Amino acid sequence: MKFECPNCKKAGAIEDSKVPDGGVYANCPNCQTRFLIKIQRDDFSFTPAQEEQRQRPQASVETNRVAQSSIGVGEPMTFSKSIATCFSKYFTFGGRASRAEFWWFFLFTFLLELGSGFADSTGVLGWIITLVTLIPSLSVGSRRLHDTNRSGWWQLVSLTGIGILLLIYQWVCKSDEQANRFGSPVKGARQQNLWLYSGSGNLPSS
Repeated sequence: MKFECPNCKKAGAIEDSKVPDGGVYANCPNCQTRFLIKIQRDDFSFTPAQEEQRQRPQASVETNRVAQSSIGVGEPMTFSKSIATCFSKYFTFGGRASRAEFWWFFLFTFLLELGSGFADSTGVLGWIITLVTLIPSLSVGSRRLHDTNRSGWWQLVSLTGIGILLLIYQWVCKSDEQANRFGSPVKGARQQNLWLYSGSGNLPSS
């Protein structure tokens, strides 16, 4: 960038990259006058960082909303997606599962058991359904506990009978929003509250 000495009016030049955020003091090579150099445009002074930000195209609020909503959120867990996920992770006891994934699959197994009771009075169909869904139920239960930063071995307390109440409480607990010893947060588990934002300028950070 070019500059002009405020004393002798002699012109000079300096690379933009050598001007830090707060400007830089320089000595005029002609009269040795010391003065502050900043990037100047339209009678306003801008530091290099401010100038870069000023010239950068500003995205609209709606564009920012869409971009932010796609980060770390993912598609919401649905009934059918929960079933597909749990069966695809049949023997996967590691990792994390959101509340939606666990409780949709719980509802699925409950409806199967309920339907089998009406369809087959012998109970054979119910036993078959139990055997097929037992392992994925245990694995998603373990992952749900991991999502609350608890060990999957807590499922053993259900063997005491009364312990099932404690286990249900742990299953309904809120997800750990931070990465824990079992992995990163599940995408889609926490929806960002973007639709209530109606201001202008930069979106609030999450």
